[in-house]
Amino acid sequence: MKEYLEDCLINYILKNYDRYKKEGFIIWLHDDYFRIKYNHKIYKVSIIKEDKKLYWKLKPYNKSYFTTEVKEYSSFENVIFAIKENDKIF
Repeated sequence: MKEYLEDCLINYILKNYDRYKKEGFIIWLHDDYFRIKYNHKIYKVSIIKEDKKLYWKLKPYNKSYFTTEVKEYSSFENVIFAIKENDKIF
């Protein structure tokens, strides 16, 4: 799963990084997760496997966590959307 994170970073996130930066996101790749800073809050995004499917897992999210299926690199946009929504909640 670390390889998928690296591939996503290279093939999708870096290509869209200027937009993310303009929207207030800072994204770092760690060993097996992304650390994302948005509006002075730190989020951890990893990939988990359940029932032979891969999912993005975002923590914290509304006092818990958020998951969404990894379908392709662009499914990372669901994580970005969830972070923005979480920011509105709190």
